[in-house]
Amino acid sequence: AEIKDSYDDDHHLPIHLLAMASKFPPEKVLERENAADCLKTYLNAKPKSTADFLTAIQTLPEWLRDFAVLSDHVQDILNHKIVMRFPTTIMMMDFIVNILVIIMFEFASKDTIDYLFDQAEDSIPQEMKSTPAPKGYSIVTLVCGLYFLLREMFQIISLLLLGTIGSWVFDPLNWLDVLLICLIFFNGTIMLMNDPPISLAAFRIGAAITKAIMWLAVIFFLKSARVEFSVFVSGVYNVIQKLATYMVALIIILIMFAQMFYIMYVGEEECVCSMEHEEHEDVTKFPHCTPERSLMKVITMLMGEIGDEMRYSKHPWAQLLYLMFAFLVVILLSNVLIAIVTDLYTV
Repeated sequence: AEIKDSYDDDHHLPIHLLAMASKFPPEKVLERENAADCLKTYLNAKPKSTADFLTAIQTLPEWLRDFAVLSDHVQDILNHKIVMRFPTTIMMMDFIVNILVIIMFEFASKDTIDYLFDQAEDSIPQEMKSTPAPKGYSIVTLVCGLYFLLREMFQIISLLLLGTIGSWVFDPLNWLDVLLICLIFFNGTIMLMNDPPISLAAFRIGAAITKAIMWLAVIFFLKSARVEFSVFVSGVYNVIQKLATYMVALIIILIMFAQMFYIMYVGEEECVCSMEHEEHEDVTKFPHCTPERSLMKVITMLMGEIGDEMRYSKHPWAQLLYLMFAFLVVILLSNVLIAIVTDLYTV
């Protein structure tokens, strides 16, 4: 066999060895460039599109994997694999199961929430209370979870046989899949019970987290299936990474203004009246009477929800503080955010 398709004594292809030797940090620019040149030379030799070769590409560091996937040889291999029936069927099954589990979990979780709510209300007659969620929704949800579990187990076994299990362990997306599987089995089992041993509030939180991860799984599936979507997701991820300094500065400034507004109004007539009518839900509460409410208000003001700006009319210092907030946060920092995102995304 040619060198490009030869295995060593540990049954590793050349690209396996490159993957294991190319775990360079970002500051090792020259080493990364050399590794990319080696990979380019290897791919230009057009190695055979075996299962070991494709698995080895998955074990490459992310920065090197992106380079490999965009090469002409790998693109030709992927295009050839996509038109084959079995890989296409698996890809379609992944997408169908992702959507199916979201739909079934939505129906089952809604019925379970209604049931838990009615059980907690003593004022509702027993004959008028909701029944537990239909078993069919929960069973289909668990079957989808079993499908994800089998897919993950096959991936782990294949990497174990190749001796590159470390690439699975250090990939955050794999742990996201594991978390999704655990949540599906946990919530599916809860929804399957006639008397769920969980409070309504706890189930709401768990269901909300599960739905968020389900939709994240759909996003990452589209990222792996479509190059255009992958470029978009990678761009968003790059922007989020680079925004750390800006977000820290923004949080500090928001907390500063929230505390200043709170100090300005605590003990004043607006807050005293608001506290006296605290039990009346139909009474609009003044937004700066507690530190928590004041912080929430400045965050919504950042988003453009100013509300009644006349609430500051009785206090000149509060008006000045409001003008400072409007200029520094609403106008200046919001436009700085737009400029940073635009610059980073175009890069």
